[in-house]
Amino acid sequence: MLMNGQIFSDDLGDPKWATKDKYEKKYTSTIEFVDEQGNKMPNIPDDKQISIWIRPL
Repeated sequence: MLMNGQIFSDDLGDPKWATKDKYEKKYTSTIEFVDEQGNKMPNIPDDKQISIWIRPL
């Protein structure tokens, strides 16, 4: 939260800078390949994708 040019924590206590996880978040998604019956395909490895979202303050 921003008040009078200062960044406050969520509890509205003493003014402080937001922690890194407040403006940068890492997400991991795993895609698993399955056949028509829902069985995992044995010869195709899972596809793990990582994305990082950054919101400038």
